[in-house]
Amino acid sequence: MPFSLLPSLLLAWAAQEPEVLEPPRPEPDLRVLFLGDVATAANGLPKMVAALAASSRLPWVIETEARAPEDATLERHWVAGRSTELIRSGDWDVVVLQESARVAAGNPVLMLRNGRLLAAEVRRCGARPLLFLPWAPSGNPEELERMEEACRGLAEVVGAPLAPIGSAWRALAEARPDWPLRRVDGRRPTRLGSYLAACVLLGWLADLDPRALDESLAAEELSPDEVRFLHELAARFVPPEALLPSPFGLHVDRVARTRVGLRWDRPDSRPAAWRVESRAADGEEPFREAARLKGSAIRWADTEVRPGAARAYRVWAVTAARRLTVPADGRPVAIEQALAPDQRCEISVLEGRIRLQQGEGEEELAAGDGRIFSAPAGGVLRAVARAAAKARIEVSVLPAAARVEAIPPLVVRTPD
Repeated sequence: MPFSLLPSLLLAWAAQEPEVLEPPRPEPDLRVLFLGDVATAANGLPKMVAALAASSRLPWVIETEARAPEDATLERHWVAGRSTELIRSGDWDVVVLQESARVAAGNPVLMLRNGRLLAAEVRRCGARPLLFLPWAPSGNPEELERMEEACRGLAEVVGAPLAPIGSAWRALAEARPDWPLRRVDGRRPTRLGSYLAACVLLGWLADLDPRALDESLAAEELSPDEVRFLHELAARFVPPEALLPSPFGLHVDRVARTRVGLRWDRPDSRPAAWRVESRAADGEEPFREAARLKGSAIRWADTEVRPGAARAYRVWAVTAARRLTVPADGRPVAIEQALAPDQRCEISVLEGRIRLQQGEGEEELAAGDGRIFSAPAGGVLRAVARAAAKARIEVSVLPAAARVEAIPPLVVRTPD
């Protein structure tokens, strides 16, 4: 089953107008160095990751580079010197470390020693390590279990996340045994196998839900249903915070002339809360908040719709939320919230009135009001709240606006 990425840009005009300068490349949001063996090198996996990011609906620009000799091990990467020079010479955000399957399964002590050395060097140079669990060349489940155990042990020791590529391969092999993942030598992946690996890696690198990837840009000789299956399967092996809860788990529960009932699948990781938003299906008005629900909720009903109306809905998760009391004597309440680059912080007033100071700005907010702040350069949002009478506020961590806008809506029409 040949598997190849389609080009994302057509530059035929450049050949007709050679004097026109090509526009400058955008600055990357994420610079990633891959260190591995043939599992990393085959089919241009690092470039495949970057191409998938470029084709996604989210504004991620990922730049990748790789050093992956065919029979390399982490020991070779550490001892030979070229890989450590690359770590030190590049302004990397993430360095992906992939041990050979042979060492991961047969000599976990060796992997642990060199993995610790490389991870320490990565951190010393200001980057974050990400471990890559390879697949078992033999396809033997027991061999993969030994590799999983060894790689999880390394991840715990060095405090790094583990992208479970081998586990995703096993799940696909069980679900679709007729889909070829590896070539006859057992070590080299097919383009299909590399594509699945790229989907999982992108989830770990950019908190990107594979189900949000554009199906038309995935493969030339796979049907949309087959590509959708790969994206759904890859989503089982990315961090919970990467997953978009709608519309992939959003369903119509019951529809009447003046009522739309919605339900959604319960995620493996319970969020702090849910936000439900709606708008007219014609898209002429923006989405507006319709409900705030507890993290345990899996149902909600819109009882304000009209007969024959078409509404668009989306549901998304709030990853953290806490409530604070602002005393009545004017004493300041300090608010500090750590944020990832793709997160926002919302400070909303539940009861009473407050004066909210953030940076050099200050304003008065009443019950029902809220303000949303992007992640600051230092990664920690700081604000101060004061009140003349006792007030209650809520501090919530929201996904970036671009992530929410990337959620395709679920459209429901009520009967006349």
